[in-house]
Amino acid sequence: MKTKCRFLPTFLLAFICVSSLISASEIVVAPTQIAAGGWSISAYYGLAEEKVSLQVNGRDEIQVAGNVSYLSDVSNVLDCPGRARRVMLKSMFNPYGNVSYWLSAGAGYYELQVPSQTVKNTFSGQSPGIVVGLGFRSVLFPDTIVTPSISVEAGIQYGYYAFDSMAVGNEAAQPVNDLFERAEIQAAVLVGKRLRNLEIYGGLKVMRTAVVLKDKTTLGSVSGNSDSAGVMAGVKLHLYPEESLFIEGNLAGENGIAAGWNIKF
Repeated sequence: MKTKCRFLPTFLLAFICVSSLISASEIVVAPTQIAAGGWSISAYYGLAEEKVSLQVNGRDEIQVAGNVSYLSDVSNVLDCPGRARRVMLKSMFNPYGNVSYWLSAGAGYYELQVPSQTVKNTFSGQSPGIVVGLGFRSVLFPDTIVTPSISVEAGIQYGYYAFDSMAVGNEAAQPVNDLFERAEIQAAVLVGKRLRNLEIYGGLKVMRTAVVLKDKTTLGSVSGNSDSAGVMAGVKLHLYPEESLFIEGNLAGENGIAAGWNIKF
């Protein structure tokens, strides 16, 4: 018990530092090796902010209600701020060697701001969207007494959100029937080291994000993609032999923070 208390101030300090980053797909599982035949599952809550790109050409216009439309008479690449919050489960399994495979699934909400002439249109939905993902991790060098572990990871994540309201500037929101889809391909190089009950990890991420915004009534749509890179860092506190609390944050295209619970089997 004394050992756990000694590491608690360090964990809280790391929590404050990482929280100030406020994700690209969360790494969640620290990059130390999972034994062959073993697996882990993580439950976590995440917040993220990002800018997605919409390529608008010529007279791209989406009619939403009456005389209301957006993205009209412009030819530009629009940077649209987005904000997400989600509850997720991520499971990673090592069937036989140094390569582990992971699946993730969850639900959450997304809010998107789309500039249109002199105002911003803010889209949101009352029903949660779905988020799913899959990928793999390969351990290049395992964690030893002296050296940290080094691994590479790649994966994809897909999000599907229904927008049922749009606020034009500061005006009252009006109903819409829009769909927002977000797909992400991500690769990362990760380094991790366990120090007794504390595990510290971080790495470099690169990713490509593609989005589509579509009105389901008129079938008008706009889409776009963007590339980004950045760093992430996380800490994991082992409270029990196979159970731990973790928190991580990143600055990689989307800036976010995630915290949750991990169990190894």
